[in-house]
Formats: sequence, structure tokens, C-alpha cells
Amino acid sequence: MKIMLSLFGAFRGLQAHPVVELELPAQADVAALRAAVAEHAAAHWPDFRPALLAASVFATEHEVLREHEALPADGRVAILPPVSGG
Repeated sequence: MKIMLSLFGAFRGLQAHPVVELELPAQADVAALRAAVAEHAAAHWPDFRPALLAASVFATEHEVLREHEALPADGRVAILPPVSGG
């Protein structure tokens, strides 16, 4: 299954293009996506902080996904890091 992962927040600063394409098994869940992002980050993002990934959530256009939920059939997912502001 091809996943088109949209990057936001601190993730957006890790590479020039706002989307990462990842290949996962057909029945992959959010936990598998999180592991694939960690592997991709280790190989491609020298400034990556694993704690950022651990604190982030994945979402579709309509909902935040829980760790053991299946990924959407269309493969479109966003990673949302924690946000703070004032």
C-alpha cells in the first residue's frame, strides 16, 4: 500500500517537499506507519528527534487515527506534531 504522508509543523522543516511517499503492507495500521516513519527519518532526516515522532499523531482529512486503526484505503495521511503557542 502506498502512503502519501503530509508533513506539518516541525516535520515540515526536515525536508524540502511537504509529502513523503512510503510503502507499507496492505493491512498496515498506524503503528506500522509510525515505525516506517522512524526508519525513513533515520535514513533521510539528520535533524530528526525521535521524541517528536513519539508525541505526534496521524490523521486523515476527517479524523485523528488511533495506534491500532487501519490506514485509510486512499493512503492519504498527515502527521501532526504537538503544538504550543501563546
